[in-house]
Parts: sequence; structure tokens; C-alpha cells
Amino acid sequence: YLRRLEHRLQYWEDAQTHHLPKDDQSQERIARSMGHATLSEFKDVLGKHRGNVARLFESAFVLSDDQVESNGQADEVLWDCWPDFKNRWESWLSGPRQRALSEASRKQFELLLRRAAKQLRAETTDLALAQRIIQKYMDLLEAISRRASYLSLLVEYPHVFKSLSALFASSRWGADYLIRHPHLLDDLLTGQGQYSPEEHPELYWAKLRQHINAQLDDALLHGEHDDVMMDVLRHTHHTETFLTLLAELGIGRDQPLAIEKVSDRLSALADLILQITVERIWPGIAKRYNVDATMPPQFAVIAYGKLGGKELGYASDL
Repeated sequence: YLRRLEHRLQYWEDAQTHHLPKDDQSQERIARSMGHATLSEFKDVLGKHRGNVARLFESAFVLSDDQVESNGQADEVLWDCWPDFKNRWESWLSGPRQRALSEASRKQFELLLRRAAKQLRAETTDLALAQRIIQKYMDLLEAISRRASYLSLLVEYPHVFKSLSALFASSRWGADYLIRHPHLLDDLLTGQGQYSPEEHPELYWAKLRQHINAQLDDALLHGEHDDVMMDVLRHTHHTETFLTLLAELGIGRDQPLAIEKVSDRLSALADLILQITVERIWPGIAKRYNVDATMPPQFAVIAYGKLGGKELGYASDL
């Protein structure tokens, strides 16, 4: 709602603004463009959205009293059985990245590591495996340490660590992939790995195509650059690749995805992205060379090798 309102304000002012016009006549026009019958209705709805944002923002970065513990308690749990991790933690404490964090983020960082250490000590007897998991977890926390919203997400939903632990224990590639693309934490949180396109493939890929095209149309409508549209495709590729990996590992679902289905799923994703790309760039090519854009594209993407044989893997350069 607020994003749509922002775009309408910027169209109206023909400038990068975030402020409502001061006169009632202009505000009424904005209200009608947002689908409201009256200015008062518009102001009521806008007030509710602003209030929701304010409440979420105020509570997002606050630790409750039961979440705050001393460093001494953290040290006692973390150090004694993981000497390599102890050295790394001491380096972190004396390093510039830790000092650059806000007080709230620093406490959240320490709280998350303390929780993870306690859980690993209680549930994992393999010390080498536990140390590998806690090291990867700290890699992730370091990657998101400047993004307070991600730290808050992990603090608010501690059960996510169980899925993270399973991922870190099962797949080094998957762990590194998540660290490179931390927005994928949302997919661990929502448990989307339980739903599989193998159940209703035509419906799944049709809905995904519809979702991608809606995002691309929105970017085009608001005059976004090609980079933004490419980011839509990248984000989709990251998400679907990660969900496929979770499915293969059996994380967030009852049964792991059969290995022969993994390549089928990755290949179908590649087909979809390539097809949408061809459809999207064809009008521009047609215009440049004075060709009827309503005609089918006069070029194609030919897949040889692994994609042609539906043997695509996670490390594809797509």
C-alpha cells in the first residue's frame, strides 16, 4: 500500500518525494487514485498502515529482559569444547566489525551464538560436526551482522536454527549459498520446502511464471532500469534453487526429494527463466530492427549439454 502511494506521489510531483501534498484538492485526487471514495477514508487507512509500521519498527530491535545475558555466561558455554571457535570468537571481539555494531545488534549477535551453542551441546555428540556447524553459523551471522532486521528475525524465531543446523551439517555448498544470499532465510522460516512442484507441476510453474511477470510488469510500469528486472530473475532463481536443495535434504518436508527429481526441477526452472527472458527482450529487439513485435521471436535459445538432457545441477552458470 505504502509503495503504491509513494509511486503515485512521485508521478504527481514528478520528483523523488515522500510527502503528501498540503492542499485538500490534491490529497483527494491521490485518495481517488488509491481507490478510496473519500479523503477521510484515505487518511484512516493510511494512518493504520503507518501505525503498523511504527509498532513493528519499535519492537523489531528490542531484546526482552530474559534474552539478555552476560558475556561471562556466553563464554562458559562456547569455549570449552571448541578451541578453534574460541580463537575465532576472541578475534571477533577485538575486531573492527564487532565494534562497528550497534549495542542492540551486538547483544543479538551474542544471544544467537549462545543459543546455538547450548542447543548443539545438548543435541550433538560429534564435537567436530558441532564445531563445523557453529563456525558456519558464525559465518552467516557475520554476513548479516550489519542488517539488524535479519538478526531480529533469528532472535524472534529460534526454531529456525534447527533447519540451519541440518543444512550446515548436510551441505557445505548449501551453507555457502545461504551465506551469499541471506534473503533466503525467509524460506527456512516459512517452511516452503514442504511444497513441491512435483505434486502439481503445471500449476506450480504457471503460478511462478505469473508471479515473475507481475514483478517484471511492476518494474516496467515504474520505469525501473533493466538491472532491477534482472534482479527479479536472479531472486527467483536463488529462491527456487534453495527450495530445491531443502527438498533434496528433506528439510521442512516429510520425505527428501528423490535425486532424479532434482535435475528435473532445476532444468524446469532454467527453462522458465530462459523463456521469460526471451519473451521480455524480444519487443526491444523488434523495435530496434523495425520488426513486428507481435510476431514470435525470430531467435531462440538452444540448450545443449546438461540443460538439454535435463541433467542440470546446482552449480549451473545460468
